Order: sequence, then C-alpha cells, then structure tokens
Amino acid sequence: MRILSCSLLAIALVAPACDSKKEPKKDDAAEKKAAEEAESEKRIAARKAEREGKAAAEKKEAEDKQKMLETLCVVPEDVKKPKKLDAACNATADAQIEFLKRQYAEDPGKLAGVEKNAPMQKANLIKMCSSMDVALGLKNAFDNAPLGYGGLMNDLMGTCMRKLGTAPEGGAAVPAKKPG
Repeated sequence: MRILSCSLLAIALVAPACDSKKEPKKDDAAEKKAAEEAESEKRIAARKAEREGKAAAEKKEAEDKQKMLETLCVVPEDVKKPKKLDAACNATADAQIEFLKRQYAEDPGKLAGVEKNAPMQKANLIKMCSSMDVALGLKNAFDNAPLGYGGLMNDLMGTCMRKLGTAPEGGAAVPAKKPG
C-alpha cells in the first residue's frame, strides 16, 4: 500500500508538469519590448527618409542655381560692345551695384552696407575685369539675375570668369591684374 500511495503521489506531482498541450504563458514584457522596438525602427526609418529627402532637395536646389548661373553668364549676341575694356568694366561695376541694390531693396541694413561699400566693390570688380567677354557676361548676369541671388554674387562672378575668361585656380572670384 505504501508503494501504491507513493506511486500515486509521484504520478500526481509529475502529471501537471508533463501536460504539454496547455498554452505556454504569454510573456507580456517580451511582447511590449518587441512592439517598442518595431515602433522605434519605424521612427528611425521615417527620420532617415526625411533626412535623405532634405538632402536631395538641397542638392537639386544647388544644381538648379548653378544651371541658372551658367545661363546668366553669357555674352548676348545683340549687345553693343564698347571700344575699350575700361568702359565695359566700368559699366559692369555699375551693373553690379545696381544688382546689389535690387537684391537688398527690402533690407535697409544691407542696402546701407551696399551703398557704403559701393566704391570698394566697384574698384574690386574693375581689377578683376580681365576681358571684354567677362565684362559683358558679368553685366548681363547682373542685369538679369532674379531676386534672391544677392548672396550668390561671388558664385555668379566665379562662374562667369570660369566660363568666359580665365579664373584663378579654385574658381574663386579673386582680383586679377588687368592686361596692358
């Protein structure tokens, strides 16, 4: 009898542990953690897509502005060329000042700075004016540049000098000596 009762007791203890047909307990913490990780991955993917979209838009905007600069830096076919380079350079310098005044007409502080620095700007442009094509191309660019290109003046000048004349290495708009 003792053996029988011990056997029954052993079966009673082992039976619940061996019942594999019951559903395992759900691990709420693991499910919550998995859901948080999935949400985190979605946020990371959304931020990455937004960052890549902004970068692509900035790149396209820069390319569009560069194309516009290239379009502006041309010598019009119907332009009347001055007989002397100095006259063309002076006309270009005047066009540069008018360009800056147009660009900053809505900003009194910057406009005052343009007017204050106009003689220096004019002198620097005349020093950089190295050929008739550069002078005429720059004048055309200054006359036809749309609003919002005031901050791109150095890029505009560098583009014109590279495209129409000789620009220093690096393409910066640095004063060069006039020929002659």
